[in-house]
Amino acid sequence: MDVSIIIPWKGEEDYLNVTLESLYNTKNTMDFEVVIVSNFNIEESHKILDLNKERNVHIRMVSANNLSIGQARNLGAACARGDYLFFGDDHLVFTDYSLDNLVINLQLSGGNCITPAIEDTYTGMVGYGGTFNKHLDYLWHSKPLLPTEEVLLAPGYGILMKKSFFQEFKGFNENFMKCGVEDYEFSLRLWFFGYKLVVDSETILKHSSITSNLYKVSHSELIYNYLVLSYLLFDEDSLSRVLEIFRTNYHFNNALSLLMERSSLIEDRKNNLHYKTVEDKKLFDKFSI
Repeated sequence: MDVSIIIPWKGEEDYLNVTLESLYNTKNTMDFEVVIVSNFNIEESHKILDLNKERNVHIRMVSANNLSIGQARNLGAACARGDYLFFGDDHLVFTDYSLDNLVINLQLSGGNCITPAIEDTYTGMVGYGGTFNKHLDYLWHSKPLLPTEEVLLAPGYGILMKKSFFQEFKGFNENFMKCGVEDYEFSLRLWFFGYKLVVDSETILKHSSITSNLYKVSHSELIYNYLVLSYLLFDEDSLSRVLEIFRTNYHFNNALSLLMERSSLIEDRKNNLHYKTVEDKKLFDKFSI
């Protein structure tokens, strides 16, 4: 098997069917399977399989029990049979030869991970990977000059890498709550550990950005996730700056309390600082943050 497409699923059947339909109807020379990690009820999960059993695509449903999206991605990767992993979601529309192109361009670029360009289905705008501003807001890049170019951040619903690399890299950190920011941490950790992330500007996937909050992420949990990212990866100076960004937020104290309760973060930070080869300032200067 060449590629495993891993899709965490929370029950939006119509969107998932559109994603699967796009896979059936697009051309790719590589063999692929779809691993759906279902955080939904068993009956609905089986209905998806029944609706698609006549299709000429390998689909497997993995049952999850109230996992965060990062945990769901890790579970899907553990079950995957492909040499390459593509992490997507149920709001993607695939295009002809998108899997082929991503694998080939990853090999040609010398990168460790690659992200496609993402076209918003509602606005028609296309983003080419992303970066942070000084307030940690995500900003999409405009089209680069080169077909593949280094980029700081990739969305968790559009990133491909070799399975062997994902295993060596230890996957997505599982200290994040529900959904959000875990993909930023993954991208930043790549760079801090000396690896490279590139965007394939010629391969464009469509994505529906208007979604319901199925994971029911609260404001406190979202701020907690940003604090987790910062604690896991940043030096003391950068961490202090992040605390100043969020300190005046009404939900900050609650988020900080949640952080203090998570003792596993201490060992993760220690390990990350041990393997970190790139200083904060050097990385931030590289991407003009």
